[in-house]
Amino acid sequence: MELFFCLVFCGLNVFGLAQNQRISLQIGISQYPAASGWPSIHGLNDLDLLGGVFQQQGFAVRQLRESEASLEGIRLALDQLYADAQIGAVVHLHFSTHGQQMVDNNRDEFDGFDEALIPFNAPVRPMPGQQMELHLRDDELQQRIIALREKIGSKGVVWITLDACHSGTATRLTGNFRGTIAPYDAKPSKHIAPDFQLLDAHSTVKEENLAALVIFSATTAQELNQEYYAPNGKLHGSLSFALAQCLSEPDFSPYVHSFFDRIRFRLAAIAPNQTPQLETTSNIQLWQKEHKNERTFLPIVKVWDAQTVMIGAGYLNGLYLGAEVILYAEDTKQVLGAGKISDVTMQEAQIELTQGIPAAQLLKSLVSLERTPKNFQALRVKLQADVPFCQQLRQLIQSETGIVEVNDYPQLIVAQVNQGYQLVLPDGNVIYKLDTKQDVARNAKDLFNVGILPRMKAHFLRQIEMDELGVVFRAVFYTNQNGVFQPCPITPIFKIGESFRLELTNTGGQNCYFHLLDIQSNDLISTIVPTHNPYSKPGDWIIKAGETKLLEPTWRITPPAGTETIKILVSNQPIDLSGLLGGDQGVSRGITSLFKHSISGQAITVLGGQAALSVQTIVITVKP
Repeated sequence: MELFFCLVFCGLNVFGLAQNQRISLQIGISQYPAASGWPSIHGLNDLDLLGGVFQQQGFAVRQLRESEASLEGIRLALDQLYADAQIGAVVHLHFSTHGQQMVDNNRDEFDGFDEALIPFNAPVRPMPGQQMELHLRDDELQQRIIALREKIGSKGVVWITLDACHSGTATRLTGNFRGTIAPYDAKPSKHIAPDFQLLDAHSTVKEENLAALVIFSATTAQELNQEYYAPNGKLHGSLSFALAQCLSEPDFSPYVHSFFDRIRFRLAAIAPNQTPQLETTSNIQLWQKEHKNERTFLPIVKVWDAQTVMIGAGYLNGLYLGAEVILYAEDTKQVLGAGKISDVTMQEAQIELTQGIPAAQLLKSLVSLERTPKNFQALRVKLQADVPFCQQLRQLIQSETGIVEVNDYPQLIVAQVNQGYQLVLPDGNVIYKLDTKQDVARNAKDLFNVGILPRMKAHFLRQIEMDELGVVFRAVFYTNQNGVFQPCPITPIFKIGESFRLELTNTGGQNCYFHLLDIQSNDLISTIVPTHNPYSKPGDWIIKAGETKLLEPTWRITPPAGTETIKILVSNQPIDLSGLLGGDQGVSRGITSLFKHSISGQAITVLGGQAALSVQTIVITVKP
């Protein structure tokens, strides 16, 4: 088994198998010593985010920050964690640090390299006169994990989340990446994929007597782990942010694969160039969840005055400015009033009520979300070209609400090269070129319409999730195995040239029309259902309540490789997506109307009656 140290590992049996003790040890570093040679990252932002999330889930949180996270400090904390862990405990361990390959010191790695986490005092290369090793090797962490799994037993959980990386260097990249391609004390001729073996670690105790371990990785071995510029204006490890966001949602599924899919959906929107991987000792139901009312009720934590209150939920729970709320009495039966969210942070939101209510009554009230307008992230573009061209392009950018000009952490860069202009991704790949500078206004419009707008459209479509119908479509892929299409238990990884079919099940209580949109890694958007058949009609693309349908078309995987996002659009009326997918005009207006739950205008044309819409996401991996 190969895992990469640019990963987040998660044993997700967190809330139910162990009913007693919950401990979370979180280790983060942002500013390494200048002499170490390591660039700054934002590990402390991860700890600020995860600490509160884990406390809300009942964990006793311990944190090592900056210089506390030396090799000696980490070892002492791990020793204490082992000493305190009881049978049946949930033990969580998180790292937000750099990572690096090292020359194998015990010949247990086929590629000749160990993988290591980088404590605060570990240098990027051996220092003159250095007498001892200061990295935390995977061999040592592996043995500590085995010991923990043995001690807490089969009813316990070892949960490891590791937001580190050693797959890339930031010397030629725009953005923040974790780790380095340069191995410690070695000069290989090429980059070698690592062999991180937490899951493969051997124990003398039978597997059925060990604590459960599930590993969730942020990327494949060939990808970079890029930090995410979050709505709070801070950089986070992309998978740490997605994990915190999903754990803050009250309706997430306790099954490993369902939770993994939810994380993948988030990453498809915020880190589309990363391909998360899942490995687990078993596909278990992680915990038993109590049945809850269809509404989510949140307590008021602060009362500023008779019309202004605070609740303990924010961005991570999907709350944004303008979200409408209803105020209920403690029994959730009597409505006391209404309001809107007027200010929001990661984990708190301020509500302005439409009318005053006595403070004593407010403290016993509960808030229910009536409707939450999604705050979609605009596409971030940096301009690095001559002044006349930038002025023309800036006017076009300002005319579209889905695009914003930035100087830091862009997702697209407009660069001037010789006698032309280029549209460049943060990893240095050029995705669009203009080879002339003769007509500035025309060139700016061409680059904007052909290069930037399609990527804004893909960027927004990746983020969209809606549920106006309360209908869930279950998807199963069928792949060609020895000439026969067989179902895959999980979403497969495809190679270019392979074929697949798709089976959909309508688990809801009403008949539904459906469309399938494909967003490729190069941001090309296409409709895969309905097919381009002149004889097809809306009734061909309907699934009755409770029906399972194996779709007739067979699709063949084509370039490019990378992460593809498939959107399932489910409606109660036939719809036409041509206004959403075609042309340059009205792109953001169409998308914005869709995001605001308006099924009219240039986004979607309703072909009969009044339509309600739900949007679901499937993420697949395409390899060369």
